[in-house]
Amino acid sequence: MRYFLTLLCLFGLYQRPQLCYFDDGDYHFRFFEPRVSTDLGVRYLLDYEPRLWRGRNENFNHNLSDWQQQIGQEVTITDLEQLIYQTPVETIYKYGRDRRSLELAAAGNSVLQAWQKDRQLKKEMADYLCFAKEAALHTGQKTYSWDLNEKERKKQTRLLTTGEEAADNARLDFIRQRYGFQLVRLAFYTLGPKSCAEYFDRYFAQGPKNYIYYRALEYKAGGEEGAKASHGFAAVFTHCADRRASSLNSFAQKLAANWEEGLALCETEEEKAAFYSMRALVHGGNISKELERVLKINPNSPLAELLLSRLFEHLEGKAFKYGYNEYKNYPEMQAQHRQELASLEKQLEQQLAQPNLDRPQLWQLAMAYIQLFGGNFDEAMRLTSKENYSDQMQAEAARIHFVAQLASLETLDMGAAAQLWKELERNPFFKDQYQLKQFTQEVFAGKFYKQGDYARAFLVQNNLRAAKDQLSAPLLRSFEQLVNKARWSNYFDNYLLEKRIGENAVDQIKEMRGVYHLQRFELDKAISALSSCSKAFQASSPSFNSSYLDKSIFSSKINPAAYYFDIEQQNIYRMYEEHAFLAQDYNLLSFAKTLKKLKEKAESNIPQRGEYAYILAQALYNIGPAGWHRPAIYYSSDNGGHSAWYDFGKEEKLAKSFAGASWERQRYYNPDLAIKYVEIGLKAADINDELAAQLNYLGAQIELSRPHILGHYWDWEDNVKKSKHKDYLKALKQYKGTSFEREVLNECYYYRAL
Repeated sequence: MRYFLTLLCLFGLYQRPQLCYFDDGDYHFRFFEPRVSTDLGVRYLLDYEPRLWRGRNENFNHNLSDWQQQIGQEVTITDLEQLIYQTPVETIYKYGRDRRSLELAAAGNSVLQAWQKDRQLKKEMADYLCFAKEAALHTGQKTYSWDLNEKERKKQTRLLTTGEEAADNARLDFIRQRYGFQLVRLAFYTLGPKSCAEYFDRYFAQGPKNYIYYRALEYKAGGEEGAKASHGFAAVFTHCADRRASSLNSFAQKLAANWEEGLALCETEEEKAAFYSMRALVHGGNISKELERVLKINPNSPLAELLLSRLFEHLEGKAFKYGYNEYKNYPEMQAQHRQELASLEKQLEQQLAQPNLDRPQLWQLAMAYIQLFGGNFDEAMRLTSKENYSDQMQAEAARIHFVAQLASLETLDMGAAAQLWKELERNPFFKDQYQLKQFTQEVFAGKFYKQGDYARAFLVQNNLRAAKDQLSAPLLRSFEQLVNKARWSNYFDNYLLEKRIGENAVDQIKEMRGVYHLQRFELDKAISALSSCSKAFQASSPSFNSSYLDKSIFSSKINPAAYYFDIEQQNIYRMYEEHAFLAQDYNLLSFAKTLKKLKEKAESNIPQRGEYAYILAQALYNIGPAGWHRPAIYYSSDNGGHSAWYDFGKEEKLAKSFAGASWERQRYYNPDLAIKYVEIGLKAADINDELAAQLNYLGAQIELSRPHILGHYWDWEDNVKKSKHKDYLKALKQYKGTSFEREVLNECYYYRAL
């Protein structure tokens, strides 16, 4: 039972969330966000996705750092960036040749000041930068020479020859290496892998294995296959922190058939750790096993911290995944899940036993999270007590501690709700913790709903609008009990009433009661409830004075034919002259009163009974399946194809979808109410042929709405052809010679009924 509660709490599956989507489409909660090392070249890989991710590290540029190391620490990274990346080639050439131009510019740039002091550096660096900028024009994409015209081939040959001569004549070793890198790069993009490897061997077989060596190795590895390629990218990943994303993507595309061959080529333990880490991050990698291997090499490796964070993201993706369908399938995965947790827990125990661990608090926090996944909530809370953590890690510990508190709840009384909500709102560690707040809302909603406290279940998720979308007797009673309390007794209820319902809470619930009865066509009860709203609320409430409520609700026919065939709407104002009470400004109360008046007239034996029945049926159609006026008494305006008029025989099923409007759940429209008044109109003694035709036409439209509202779009056309076209044909016959003939005819053709 305790493990089941773990799943129920951790997976956030009390109901389908309506309000939030996290991490640009990553639909699960993420609570493990410790500060993963100060190595920025590791931290920015936390969100790496194989073959999809094109991340760029904006925090540092090792190319500039290498230049600074070669020239001297007196030059700044900012000045190097300005000269190398932002200065036009013509200006650099001028600095190298014109002493006066250099003097004028050197005052504001430390690199140019170094050039003034060292003429050899000035000449060789200026020439190299001009060459590199020209070479860059040919390295944007692979354009092998045999695909080029003669003019372009000669230009590239000249550039390669120029680079070779410059490299041979360079006196500064680091400039010579830079030329070698440009030639390797240029050959990769223009001549192909074989020439690229030849240039690499020519310029880098001897000499130091420094930053620029590994930059050149990246291109050489790009032209190789199998173990050599995988090892090459692992070496680049190890030694060039600003090329880790690129080398990781390339590594994923050059997977070795035999991992051990690539691993055997690694020259240091550091490269092996990188190889394991890269293998873990590619598609299909086993993060848990690779983490174990990295920890054996170096318990303090920043790559181990990276893999730990990625592993928890993987586990969170299972545990906190949205949706009931995923949860239904989860019991089949429990054995595998437990085995994975047990293996990771063992690794963490061994890690925490290390004598010289740099960041023991991080690994203790990880152990607490494992206990949380395993359902050991008390142990998780013990391990995350704030006295166990430094100031830097307290926020991380507090978040996991709070999640463990939520997950441990079996029931939720108002005292616990108030205490937890107050902590969530006031704890400075939880500021801007959007996912934590959403998870808390999910847990609270699930507990409240299970306890029959539907109002709080809706409001805690800020879903008042969703509650109004599916009004039911238990839901209304729950809201009425909440707002009618003599005194709001706790912090949590005060928050819900003030922040989630807002002003005029009592009047809002009375309006909901009125709409509830109005949707069921219980007009006397609706009028009574709506009349009880204060006059000020009746005058100011946008929903009470819905813009969708106007006199056209009783007459206008909104149908596809009128839209697609641009049919001019018929003059619908004749009835307003004959029935003046229809021509008024409407709100919910006056609409309910008008419906009652029409109902009484349609069900009486007075003259024009048939026309009153037609007007009433038209109103029920326009606010139901036609949809134009649906938001008048149905709060949601974004659920196309659904209706305010429910078949509340399905109420139990609707009640279970308390989270709000969901495309995955059916909404039920019962057209029988509108059809009832069509039939009453057709039986009226004073009915003429044209009114009968109008009633038949309206009845056909209402019947057409059945498959559409129920969601069976695929049989809509067949339904028309097989069973409903007779209503149109009957209407068409009776419309013969009338002003409505064209509209009905076009409607028939639109639905292919003829």
